[in-house]
Amino acid sequence: MSVKPATELMYLKGVGPRRAEILAKRGLRTFEDLLGYLPFRYEDRIHFAKIREIAPGRVYTIRAQVLSGSLVRYSRASGGIYHLLVRDETGSLPCKFFHGQYLEKRFKAGQQLVLHGKAELDAMRPGRIE
Repeated sequence: MSVKPATELMYLKGVGPRRAEILAKRGLRTFEDLLGYLPFRYEDRIHFAKIREIAPGRVYTIRAQVLSGSLVRYSRASGGIYHLLVRDETGSLPCKFFHGQYLEKRFKAGQQLVLHGKAELDAMRPGRIE
């Protein structure tokens, strides 16, 4: 059987009448519906933001160049926080990676990266976004 966009889900391999009924409750009735369905926790990592556009409390994906990186270890913890400074054509942004000891010596100045995460205000430096 060839699958077309209008093919009902219960006729797809692995989907029977019972599972098709469950999917129908979510508004999925045809193969075309299934192709356009995004998971509950879908994160769009295709659209890149510029550093100057970043505001606290939102999640962003940026493409940037590494300026520097260093690991800060704490005596009470076995790991540490990896601090990374990146830039694009609109500005620079400090980044923190908790439990980031595995990142030590991974990044070199000038290396291009794609980063995804939530922007927050630095509690120790008011007004600074990281």
